Amino acid sequence: MHIRHVIAGVGPSAPQLLQDAHRGALTAAARAASAAPGELRVEIIVVGLPDEPAPVGPWTFRPTRRPPLGEHGFSTRRRLPFLSDVIAPLDDPDAFDVGIVTNADIEVAEEFYEHVRKLWSDDPTPTSITRMTEDDEGHGPPRRGEPRTAREHPGHDCFVAGSSHWQRARPGDVVLGVPGVMKALLWSLSDHRPVTVLHGTGWTAHRGDDRPWASRSVADYAEHNRAALTALAAELVAERGEKFTATVPTMRPYLGRQPDGRTMVFSLNPGRSGSESLARVLATSSQVVAGHEREPIMMGPWLRMVGFEGLAATRLRRRVKARAIEVELELFRPGVYADTSHLFLYTFADVVLDHFVDREIVVVRLHRDPMDVARSLVELGHFSRTSTLGLDWHFWPTWPMSLMPMPIDRVTGEWDLVFGSLVDFYRRQAAFLDRWGGQVRLVPLRASDLADPAWQDGLAGALGIDPASIGGDDQSSTRWNRKATERVRSVTAERVHDEFAAFCDRFGVDREELDRFGWNGPFT
Repeated sequence: MHIRHVIAGVGPSAPQLLQDAHRGALTAAARAASAAPGELRVEIIVVGLPDEPAPVGPWTFRPTRRPPLGEHGFSTRRRLPFLSDVIAPLDDPDAFDVGIVTNADIEVAEEFYEHVRKLWSDDPTPTSITRMTEDDEGHGPPRRGEPRTAREHPGHDCFVAGSSHWQRARPGDVVLGVPGVMKALLWSLSDHRPVTVLHGTGWTAHRGDDRPWASRSVADYAEHNRAALTALAAELVAERGEKFTATVPTMRPYLGRQPDGRTMVFSLNPGRSGSESLARVLATSSQVVAGHEREPIMMGPWLRMVGFEGLAATRLRRRVKARAIEVELELFRPGVYADTSHLFLYTFADVVLDHFVDREIVVVRLHRDPMDVARSLVELGHFSRTSTLGLDWHFWPTWPMSLMPMPIDRVTGEWDLVFGSLVDFYRRQAAFLDRWGGQVRLVPLRASDLADPAWQDGLAGALGIDPASIGGDDQSSTRWNRKATERVRSVTAERVHDEFAAFCDRFGVDREELDRFGWNGPFT
């Protein structure tokens, strides 16, 4: 396999960035060559401005062809290259097998090219790899299995695609260095399916402040890109047809269209994981009709019905939820319909997905660390003998239909019930993804990222709404702590981990199984 890696190395700081960040790329290339001699060849091409010093290194340098934007007519002079020049080395489909595009400040892990080779062998689909952003004192990309001090950024700054796919790329007139540039690739590399997005792999990293490009002082450049993307969106629809917007919903705001009124949003999450906060964020947009635990709330008798009789035996009775949603859709103003509830997975996912087969269903995999969820449930006493909420809101592992069967005589206390309920959730979620994962649009999101504008932008794009219409609630990321005053006790994080270890030992829970099912998030 011949991999051609194109790096956008433009600007006075590019040489230093390349020397610092792409030591990793050179090490990775050497490692890949030694790991698969004769099977893998890595070629690195740096694209830069012709009148700036060419960065010195074991790579090929190619100058841009078009004059950079920003010499004249902008409030601040910034010499920004056009994306078309950056991807130009990928024009020749016979020169390589797989092409990669990154910015100069994106560092790659030592195993990066080996990961790409395996990725492409398993599924040759255009892919965007999100990065981990580290503080200045970071020491390289995090490795799988090691504690992460970095945070994931949802931006698109590493694209992997086959040589034939790069022939589909339409860069338009967008420029690097301001928001929106990589939407051109996110859109145009798509075919009958959207570009695959890999989250939190640790394959790429960025150090330091990653948002200076968002400064208001360069708003006129951002407006240039927005105009360029508007023109590109119209071009792509004319070329690929109206149905193409269903593949890339992020394009809809640039076409001046309202979001698809056929879109419905639900969430996959256990309780105490931010579903109410998600509804609040979505409700900030006038294009979304958002609610949390919409009536009829499928709690109490509905939840116990599933717990004791199962999904198949109760399907007809639970269809009341689908009929209620139908009525709401008739009464509410047009827009994206959202009902965020942890009960979706337990009591009405199947009836909704069977009923609304002509709708575009978006499911947000909303993740909060299960240790934090367990701690919250114990502190609130939801599984205690004195609780008035637990049996109505949570799926108990002692119920006959639990996927974490737990005979009552083996339960030693509420910790067992809490962890048993969580294990049931992740097994149930895995079954849902096996059954419905190919029919819904899945959006991964951490509860702690709900107030982050970058993540809000990604969420808005998945729904096809204007990113500028969403967000603004600075308290969103902590709304799931709103019940702090209702705590009946306080426990330490150490206690939670100790109790979980004891639970796994007693009940033979396989932690590797839980990891596969998303215990550590849908990002690894």
